[in-house]
Amino acid sequence: MARYAKRLVFCHVARAEPEQWCAALSLPLPADGHQNERMWENLTITSVPFANLILRAVVVYVFILILMRISGKREMGHMGAVEFVTVLLISNAVQNSLNAGDNSLIGGLVLSATLIALSLLFSAIAYRSRLFTRIFEGTPTLLINKGKIIQANMRKERLRESEIRVLLRKQGVHHYHEVLTAILESDGTLSLTRVGDLAMDSEIRDPMDDLSIDNKS
Repeated sequence: MARYAKRLVFCHVARAEPEQWCAALSLPLPADGHQNERMWENLTITSVPFANLILRAVVVYVFILILMRISGKREMGHMGAVEFVTVLLISNAVQNSLNAGDNSLIGGLVLSATLIALSLLFSAIAYRSRLFTRIFEGTPTLLINKGKIIQANMRKERLRESEIRVLLRKQGVHHYHEVLTAILESDGTLSLTRVGDLAMDSEIRDPMDDLSIDNKS
């Protein structure tokens, strides 16, 4: 016990480099007020100002939104291996751009709150502005009309016929002639109207009557 106590006192005396001395003596670091203070600082004190974190969140959010808009609807609707890897790497690439190396708890909360606020703000603006919706969310695109594929729109969305057939099969459709209209929505999903659906209910209108869509045949 006396030997252990001497070694423990030695660790306290060598507080200038406690990690090295205590590791050499195979002893745990003694708890002190400085360690508790550093732990509290890591939780509550950010290494960059709040305004810096908020500005970074706004810039990265808008930039990624524009990139996703440019990449097309397929990136959001159905991701293959290439799209999945791209999104995964982007999320890792912009991490330091968001937090500037800050690892504090309060910094993460500020960034999260900012991103949620931006999402709500953009949704509110899109609700009130059709132009804003067209710019940042896009418009639906007509891919099949009366059983015929619109090749111009397929090229615009960078979709192959094999991909369209996969999407149709997922909805129980195996032939183009079964489809009255197939519309690629702004969120990347495919909306179908089958032949005969309109005749089943006279009150159902043609889906193209109520949509502002890209219809280049």
